[in-house]
Order: sequence, then structure tokens, then C-alpha cells
Amino acid sequence: MHRRPATAKLWLVKPDAIKFAKRYLLAYLGAHIAYLILWMLVDRPTNSSELARMAWHNMVSPLPFVALWYFYLEHSKRVRATYPSE
Repeated sequence: MHRRPATAKLWLVKPDAIKFAKRYLLAYLGAHIAYLILWMLVDRPTNSSELARMAWHNMVSPLPFVALWYFYLEHSKRVRATYPSE
């Protein structure tokens, strides 16, 4: 019986995995930004330190996570070898 290599098995299981992961990362960051905007509209903060704290937790804090993984998905040789057509 012929066995497929592991990369072929991954491709058969999730052919659009990279696109899905990129969309997830952008949605994750967008949800944090949307939450910050909603919070600003509802709470109308007057204290600048409170606004800075929320901006840090909802924009600055998730940004390195998203940037790192998005960069990895864009530039990784391993990702390109596993999913060559994306």
C-alpha cells in the first residue's frame, strides 16, 4: 500500500489552513480594537490613564502576537514547504 508523506496528509486535511490562520489573526486584532472603540463609546473615559491602560491591553498587547504569527505564516520555509500553493 502506498503511503503519502506527512505534508500531503496535512494538505488533504486543511487545504486553506494558512488563509484561515491569517484571517483568524486579523479578526483577533480587529475584535480587540472593536472592543476598545465600543468601550470608549459606552464608558466615555475622562481619565487619560484609564484610556491608556485599555488601549495598551486591547491594541498594543495583542499586536506583537499577531505580527509575529502573521510574519511567520508569510515568510516561513516550513509553511511554504507544507502548503506550497498558498
